[in-house]
Amino acid sequence: MKKETPLLLLVQKYFENDPVAAAHSLEAMSSQEAIEVFKNIPLAMATEAIKHINDAYAAVLLQRMPKSLYVKLA
Repeated sequence: MKKETPLLLLVQKYFENDPVAAAHSLEAMSSQEAIEVFKNIPLAMATEAIKHINDAYAAVLLQRMPKSLYVKLA
């Protein structure tokens, strides 16, 4: 996770308050964009979000993300 910024704090609140909506927002992003989000949010939030992403897109994300992040999420 990177240094906290006001934008990151806002994103974290979104994931805390509505993880299902946050996951659906990730589905609307390119895989590279979604992976960047996963890199920048706490692991617990990323783990919760991946549960709510449709299976096909979650598989794409898990295949494309860096191994170090995949190992933590899988």
